[in-house]
Parts: sequence; C-alpha cells; structure tokens
Amino acid sequence: LIEKGADVNAVDLTNRTPLVISAESGRKEIIEILINATVQASLDNGQPCYEYSEEQIRYLKETLSNMGISVDILRISNKPLLTDALEAGRADICKFLLSFDEVKIDLSSEDGWNVLMKVVEKKHMDVFTLLLDKVMEVVAGDKDRFRSFMSRVTKSSREIVDLFMDRLLENGLNDSTRKHLGYINLYVEPILENMFLRNYFDELSLNYLEASQVLGLDFLSDNFYKIQTLNRRRYSPIHFAAMNRNFKILESVVSNEMFSLFVDNCQNIENISPLNLALREGFLNNAKALIAAGASPFYVKSSPLNAMLYKLFGRGIEAEDILQKYQELKDYVSSEMLLDLLRKGNLAGAQKRIYGPSFPVIKQQKAHNLLEKKQKLPIKVATLRKYEHAYKDIIDLSSVDNEGRNVFHYLARCIEDIATSEFLNKACKLKSFSKELLIQEDTQGMRPIHEAILNSNPYFIQHVSSLESSANKKLLANDEMKLMWRDKTIYDLVAKNSVSKETVDAVLRYILKDEEMDNLNHRIIENNISKEDLRVIIDCVILKDLAGIFNYIFCNSKLAIDLEEIFIKAVNLSALECMDYMLAVVNKDTARGEVSIDIDAIKNRINIHNLCKTGKVESLKFILERITKDGLMREDKDGKIPLQVAAEWGRIEIVNFLLGCKPVKIGNKYEYKITNTYFEEEEVGNLKGHRDKFGRSLMHSAVLPYSSHMVTLFAELGFETNIEDNYGDIPVDYLRKIRTEPGDESKARLSTIYALFCAMLGEEFDPDSISSKCIHFAIRLGKDEIVKELLRDGYANMKDDKGNTPMHLLLEYNRTDLLRTLLSNTRNYRSKNNNGDTPLHLSKSEEAMKMIFDAALDIATEKELLSVKNKNNEPVLHSLVAKSKERDMLDPIRYALDSGADKKEVIRGGTNNGKNTMDIAKSLGVDKIEYLLEKHLANKKDMEFRQEIRNRNRARIEEYEKDMKDLEAILKSRRDANLALSGSGKYAIHFAVERNNTNLIEELVELNSKLDLEYKELNSYKLAIKEGFYESLKCLLELGDVLDVDSKGISVLEAAVEKGGKCSNIAFKSLPKSKRTKDKINCILRALEILIKRLDIEEDFTEKVGMLVNTIGSRRLHLLGNKTLLLHIIEISKNAKKELNEALVKKLIEVRGLEKVFSKDENGKSAFGELILMKNTNYLSIILGAVGRTLGKERNKYSKELLKHVNESIDKLITLENIGHLKLTFTECKGVIIKEVIKNAITCAVEKRKDSIVEELVCFLKDINSR
Repeated sequence: LIEKGADVNAVDLTNRTPLVISAESGRKEIIEILINATVQASLDNGQPCYEYSEEQIRYLKETLSNMGISVDILRISNKPLLTDALEAGRADICKFLLSFDEVKIDLSSEDGWNVLMKVVEKKHMDVFTLLLDKVMEVVAGDKDRFRSFMSRVTKSSREIVDLFMDRLLENGLNDSTRKHLGYINLYVEPILENMFLRNYFDELSLNYLEASQVLGLDFLSDNFYKIQTLNRRRYSPIHFAAMNRNFKILESVVSNEMFSLFVDNCQNIENISPLNLALREGFLNNAKALIAAGASPFYVKSSPLNAMLYKLFGRGIEAEDILQKYQELKDYVSSEMLLDLLRKGNLAGAQKRIYGPSFPVIKQQKAHNLLEKKQKLPIKVATLRKYEHAYKDIIDLSSVDNEGRNVFHYLARCIEDIATSEFLNKACKLKSFSKELLIQEDTQGMRPIHEAILNSNPYFIQHVSSLESSANKKLLANDEMKLMWRDKTIYDLVAKNSVSKETVDAVLRYILKDEEMDNLNHRIIENNISKEDLRVIIDCVILKDLAGIFNYIFCNSKLAIDLEEIFIKAVNLSALECMDYMLAVVNKDTARGEVSIDIDAIKNRINIHNLCKTGKVESLKFILERITKDGLMREDKDGKIPLQVAAEWGRIEIVNFLLGCKPVKIGNKYEYKITNTYFEEEEVGNLKGHRDKFGRSLMHSAVLPYSSHMVTLFAELGFETNIEDNYGDIPVDYLRKIRTEPGDESKARLSTIYALFCAMLGEEFDPDSISSKCIHFAIRLGKDEIVKELLRDGYANMKDDKGNTPMHLLLEYNRTDLLRTLLSNTRNYRSKNNNGDTPLHLSKSEEAMKMIFDAALDIATEKELLSVKNKNNEPVLHSLVAKSKERDMLDPIRYALDSGADKKEVIRGGTNNGKNTMDIAKSLGVDKIEYLLEKHLANKKDMEFRQEIRNRNRARIEEYEKDMKDLEAILKSRRDANLALSGSGKYAIHFAVERNNTNLIEELVELNSKLDLEYKELNSYKLAIKEGFYESLKCLLELGDVLDVDSKGISVLEAAVEKGGKCSNIAFKSLPKSKRTKDKINCILRALEILIKRLDIEEDFTEKVGMLVNTIGSRRLHLLGNKTLLLHIIEISKNAKKELNEALVKKLIEVRGLEKVFSKDENGKSAFGELILMKNTNYLSIILGAVGRTLGKERNKYSKELLKHVNESIDKLITLENIGHLKLTFTECKGVIIKEVIKNAITCAVEKRKDSIVEELVCFLKDINSR
C-alpha cells in the first residue's frame, strides 16, 4: 500500500493515524515501517507530517518504549532519520522525531555541527528555528565556534541572521553580548544592517565611513525615512550612499523621484549636505552623481547654532560656492553632466539641470512666494533667479564625447514630446548654443537629425524644425535639415530603415516641403530628369504618395523602372495611392507595353512584421485586404508573430486594428470594444497559447512597452497573466526587474503594473485608481518587490475602496516581513478604514503588534494606540476578542494584554454595548480566550523597554537644551568655557567638534577654551580624528599644536597617523608649524613606529617618513638597549611582518650618518648585521653606495668596518645561501682584507658542504687574483 502511494498520515474518524493504530495492535515491524514511511513521504514527496496531539505523543512514546523500539536507530539511508529530516529542511518531521526522548542531536559534535552548517547553507529557516536553543548553547561559550557560525550564516540567509541576533540580543546590549559581538567583523552587510535597525550603530562606536561601504541599496531604500533617526549624526541614506566608494549605489538612490527631494538634506548634527560629505571624503564621482541629481553647489550651514553665532558675532552662515573650489566638478557641470544624463535617457533630469540645481521642497515654495511678489522684493528675486540659473554661463553645449556626439545627438534618441521642446528652448538661450550644434557630425558622420530618423523620434524633428532665430526666421534652413549622412539622403534613411509611421509623417511635414515638390513637378513636366536623378525622384514621389506624378513618370519616362521594388517601397512608406495605381496597371497596356507585377513575389517580399513594428496601419490594411492575409500567424526568426511584434513595440493602433478593437461611446466615456477581428476563432485560440523562442506570450510582450491598454485588451480576450517564459518569469516579473527614470515612462510602467494586477484579480481597470489601489493589489497578490518599490515611492498611506491603508492589509495577511519595510516609510499608525478599524484592530500575531509598537514609540504609547475605537466602539483588544470565534486570536490578545490594554473597559454602543472583553468571550463561547482574559498575568517587559527608550530620548532632548543654554551663556561671556556643560557633561569644545563647526571652535578658543580638555578619555583633537571631521581637525591644529598630548601622553600626530587617510595628511601638513619642544622627539619616534606598521596602506609613505626623520635629525636618542634608530626600525618592521622600506633606509643613512649603520647595541647587533642577512640585496647596495660616496680615510674606515661585519656574518650568510650579498660586497670592495674574507667564506662553505657556493667563490677569487 505504501509503495502504491497510500497516505501514511491519513486519519480515521477518531483522528488516529496508521501509526497510532499499529501501536494499539502492538505490531513492532509495522510500527517501524510506518515511522520510516512517514519520514520518507515527507522527504520524497513533501507530504506534511500529521500534527500529533500531546496525548497521542505521550501514548506513542510509552508504547514504543515498552516494545523496545528506538526511533533513533531507524534508517531510510545510512543516516539517522533526524539527520535526513534536518538536511532536507522538514521542520514538521524534525519536531515529530524530537518528540521521542531517545532522538537527539549533539551540535557540539563534528557530525552535529556539520548538519547545522548544512541547515544554514540551505536556508532552512523553520528547522533552524527548531534548533535555535541548542545553537545558542553551543556557540555562546565557544569563541571559535561563534566566529565560524557567524561567518557561514552571514553568507547564507538574512532571515537566519535576524533570528539569531534576536535571540543573542534579547536582553539588550549588555557586557555578554558586547563580548560576543567583539569576536566577529561587524562590517558585514546582514550584521551591520541588523545592528543599525536595532539602534546600536553608535552604541557600538561603529565607523560611519567604513559602514557606508557595507550598507546595501535595498537597506538604504527600504529604510529611507527611518535611517536618519537611527544614528547620532542624523545622516540620511543619501549621506551614507555619498560616502560609498561605489557611486552606483548613490546613483540608484537618487534616481528615485521621492528620495531625490532630499538630495540637499542638511538636517544633521553637522548641517552638512551629501554633496559636501562626498567631497570631504574625496569621492568625486559621488559628487558628480549628486550634482546631476539636482544637489546645490551653493552650501550654507543653516542651524539654530549657526543662527546664534551669526546673531552674536556676524558669522556662521556664510555661503560657499563649491564649483569655485573644485575645478573638476565645475568642468563636469560644464561639459559632461548633460551628456551623461541624456546618454542614460534621463531627459527629464537634463531638462531640469540645464539652467541650474534643484531647490529643496521648502525652498521651492519660498522661491515661488518671492517670485509672486517680485515687484516688492527685487533684490531677493534677482538672487533667486541667479541661483536657479547658476549653470547658464557654465554649461558648454559644444562639448562632445569620445564618439564625437554632442547633447543634441543624444537628445534625438529621447522620444519625448514636451520635455524635448522645453530642453531645446532652454538650450537656445545658453551662451554656448549655436545652430551648428544641431547639424554637427559625430565621428561616423551622423547628425542629430539622422539619429532622430533612425530612432523613430518625430518629436525631435518637429521641434528642431520649429526653432526660430532672433530675427523670427527658421533657425535651420531646408538645406540644413536635409544634409546627407555619408552618401545617404534623408530619403534613403526613411525608405531603407524600419522607421515609424509618425517619423515618416514628420519628415514629410517638416523636412520635405510642398514647395520642393512643386519644383520637382515642374522638372518632370519639362522632362528635365537625368538617369541619376530618377531614383531620388521616385523615392520622393513615393514618400509623398503622389500617384499622379508617378503615373506621368511611369507612362512617359523611357528609363527602366522596377515596379515590384517600387511597390515594396510604397508599402513601407504607406503610399496607398501609388500602391493602388501600381496594382491597377497590372496586366494592362501602357506606353511601355503590357506591364505585370508578380503578386506571389510581392507576397514573399512584404514584411508584415516590420509594418507592425513601425505602425504602418494603412499599409497593413491594404495588404491584408488587397494582397494576402496569410502572414498574420507566420513567425519570424525569433518565433514572434506580427501581433506580438506590434505589442512589443507599443503599437497600440496596430493591435487595435488587428483585433478589431474600437472606441465605443458609453455615456460620457469611451470604452474599447472588440468588434471585428482579422483572426479566425481558431487563430484567436492559438494567439492565447503562442510563445516565441524565448517562451514569451503575447501578455509578456504587452508589458514591455508599458501598455496598460494592451494588457487590459489581452486579458479581456482570455490571455493568461501567470504564464512563465523560458526563464521562469511571468509578465509582472518583467516590470518588477525594470527601473525607469522619473517622468512619463515611469507613470506608464506603474499603470501597466496596475492593469496586470487588475487582470490577475479579475478587477476592472480604472485609470483613476492607479495610485490608490496598485499597492493594495500588490499586497493581495504577494508581489513583495513591487510592494517595497511602491512603499519607497511614497504610496505607504494610500487607501483603497474600503479605506484600508497598506498597513491594514499587511496586518490582516500577517505579512510581518513586508511590515518592517512599511514601518520605515510611514508614521501613520492610527489611520482608520471604513469600519473605523486601525491596523492594530486587524492584528493576527504578536510579532506584528510588537513591530508597530516599536516603530511608534516616539509618537504614541501602546495604551494610546490600543485605546482607539472603531465604528462599533471597540478598542483594539475588544475587537480582537470579538474575532476569536472566527480564527485563533490567542497570541495577539495575549500581547495586547501585555501591552497595557484594558480588558475591563465596558463598550458603550455598538453590537457589544455594555460588555467588557470577558463578557464578549463568554457570549461567543470561546473558552480558551475567556480563560486567558481571566488568568493571564501581563508580561510588561517589552512595554517597559520601550518606555526606557522614550525616557532616554526625552533625556537626550533635555540634555541638548541645557547644553545649548550653557553654550549661549559661554558665548555671551557669562560662563567659563572650560566648565562642563550641565546637560551632557562634555565641554563646549567637544560640543563644537561633534558638530564639525569651525566657527564655533574659533569663538570658543577666543573665549579661552582649552583644547586638551577630555571627555570620556578624548580631547578635542582625538574626538575630531575619531569622527573623521577633517575641517575641525584642521581648525584645531591651526589654533593648537600637532604635538599636543593627552593625559596618556599620546600626541595628536600619533593619533592621526594611527587613523590614517586624510587625518594623517592633515597632521603631517601641520608638523612643520609645531612649536612644541617638550617630549617632541619621543612623539615623533612613536609616530614613526606607527607609520611603519601602516606601510602597505598609508599614502605618501616615503614623503611622511622623510619628514619625521628630518625632524628627528641627528639628535641623540635613548632607545632601549642602546639601539640605533635604523636597527630599531628594522626590528619594528620585522615584528609587524612588513618589508623594510628602502627609501626609509636611504633617508636614515643620509640624516643620521653612515656610522650608525655599523654601531652595535648592548647585545652586539647592528643595523648592517641585520640588513645583510635579508634576502633583498637592495639594502646592501644602498650601504655600499653610501660608502662609495665617501672619500679618503673615511672611505677606508667604512670599507674595513663593512668587511669586518661581513666576515662576522659569514657563517649565517653561507647557511642562508645569500651568495648574492657576498658577490656584491666582493665586487664593490677592494684591498688585501677582501681576499681573507673570501677565503673564510670558501672555508665555511666547504665545512657546510655547499659545493655550488664553493665553486662560485673559488672562481670569484681567481678572477680577483688575475686582476
């Protein structure tokens, strides 16, 4: 029976499975077969395991134990059943097996650990949840296991990481969890983002710049409105993206129309814009991306603090023009920005940027108000206009890219009507504009008008031809509009390429003028046509569809005419009258004699697919009615039929024509009705099932051009919306994966998504409901990525017909995964639907309620949210109880009680008038709810934790207000600047550095503020270095000294070198200005030691070590063991496992002298003795070179000293086989002593049996003797 597929989990009328019945009958072998079969069915067929009651499990355990059956030893493979179930991710089977006491898994064993790693790698979330307690036991006390586990889990599953971190941090960030977090790298995407969302970013003192390299695009986008509240500096996601070395992240963030409104956000502790932040960190590509997105280069630090400084001292809010400071950025605006935008197809962005940056939203409104009052405020209006038009004198339209294309070449590719007109009108007003740019050739000889024709862009042709000069004449003459591309005329481009009908019409209307045709007609009548002119003339005649002129040429010209070729051209150019004429003369006598057209040949040459692609409705109709209908179901090389081609190219008019879809007036509106299709009934059925070679259906094709009309039309015909292509994508997946620039295309895409959703849900497509319903439909259909996108785009608070917001639906469907994203994009927790229910009234889980309470803690308390009443006058708890008859509401009711809901409150009005929660439960007969309400003792842990956070936030506000009050008193000279601020306990100088406010720092120093005051072991210098506030560090060093030390004796220079990067550069620039003498050399030495350890990563290393060595000079040093500085540095490099820097060796010999190379310490070690034993011979070459540059007695002295050291090291050199060092030494040194050294080397090599070395040295000695 089992082999035939019998269900081993089936139950009888008394809820007994075959396993329970076999246990009752006592058949051991049957029991074992059934247990194995239960597991097998789950693993092989995904059959869910029956959920046994506690009573049944107790019975099975007792019975199996009495019969001597051990579930742990049963097998269906060579592994225990539990191992198979764990690796397969079957949590239900695992839970069933673990019900038996003998079934265990030891995660601390090698086998158990390996099983756990497989569970993690395969992302078996449910199984991991089952094992979580055991996982915590194993990793909590084992540092190496913890590291190993976190390394694997962060590469596997974000959900598992979140679950594990929930458990690890369930008691907050205490000493134990800090210790565990210290074992691992926190700068890993899932861990860092988890810490961020828990508001632990600053608690763990994480580095902002380093964190910015890790935070992903989805995280920044999904939590866009929340991130600023989760970091002490109050940086927005755009700030973090601006600090990411990968500028594509920033480009993606600011491409969102909603997010781009915050591109100038300065509402942070430093009042710094993302643009300034990117420039501070040296990320010029990010700065360019921000400028292109509308960021203002005019930077003003406006804040209450700066307003105070301005009021008191007349400083603090000075404007700064970044373009004057950064020439490369100015050059980008001038010559690259518009090209970049248009090359990417972002015409809307280019049209906005052509004059200047964007205004932030608030400033836009203020600007509008000022411009409305322009007569009263002429100065401010002039300033505003100057700001708005800041780029007019900068932008150079004559700039070209590597292909020689200017902005108009790329504009010609952007098929938009109004935006094209606006861009051209603005461009014409720029100083750099000239009409030659509109006809300029690229490297291939292509002009903008040619680009427009080949890209089927009628709007560019129309608007360029309409441009006028200052003398109210056409800007481009007719001849300029008709300039050739290489040897091809405008006629050639139109006739021989797949150009749209609209573009053909535009060419006829705006390029080939009627007066030209009159001139042509005159030439024809006079028979003034050469053979060379004939092709051009016929092209022109066909293009204009002049059947009369064609007739005259045909009948009177003696030149050869290929009628079939001309007919095909006429088809492609929709020359209906010419086509009609040509068919009319078939087989008729003319002046040429009998003329015939091979209709069969015509059929084979006509490309119906191309007519559909280019929108030639009239030609298509002519062919179908006069020539043939056979091609409508014919497939091209990609397996596409003509209707599909029309759909993919957005040819709605073709689709409507072929399907017989026409507008019918119903009331005051027009609706499309299918009346008379060109397809037979059987063919319509084939259309529904058609797939091209990529597996695309017609519905897939309809979504590609963002056509809601075609989607709706195909849906009405019964086309499927959930069919997959060859890659497993359904039509909505195409839209999900494509991102569009803000503008008409973006709106069309959203409309198409909505149309698809309507088709999938059987709803009527209502274009007026797109904004309000689309996100609700996405939630209902489980299209999570689209839900997230719409949340990011500002649809978080939209209401549907029932008044439900997205939050209502997510609570109703218990979609806590999406709720997290939603809560990052809205703060509206009390919105009511048509029944008066808030989202909490629809709660189905404890988790969802907890997430809302956590998100709302700064806005409302749990009691305030739970007390909101619906139209039935029910608070949340009462509403949940009222629904408990229909579904299991135990968890949400319990959590509502834990969160302070008043179960005794009596309802006044509604269906439950006069009842409290217990009365409602009793009336419904839900015993377990009644019992819960009566007996449950509230667990207020979460509620108290939130209140702690509220208290902490309130304390921070109070702290800030006290600090600001004290600061104002200090600035007014009413309080000592060196007294701790009464709010935070820090000093005013720290307060200034935290805000990176150099004006405030300068004022405080004027008021005698000390720079070495320490707060939490940091003085002002070290605070600036720790935070990476370069402006503050520069300011402090101008006011203080780079060799100032803290209470531990660590200098600013040392701290800056340890930090590296820009901090190090700033400190070194300040070093020559240092006036400090006390302990100066020791500070320099320690900085040098730190610098050597950073050899591989420090920029300008050679220059910096040179500066430090020069500062030390020839001063006598008291190093441990009487070491020389060079020997000391050699040992530091060895200990740090860094290769000794050659430039440093040269510098030390130059500054400290050659004598120090050979000086020995207390242990008899010298720098030379260490260098000669190193593999690299360059160090020896440096020393030999230095010896060679000495003269007379000094040279002899150092040569002897060198050979003496070499002789002392012979044994080690031979052992290490450093023969190169010996040969180099013997080559450079001369004299009798050298022969003795060589002989000693040969003797040593013989003793050590280094035959090859002996041979080389003997040859070397012979060579010396011969010389």
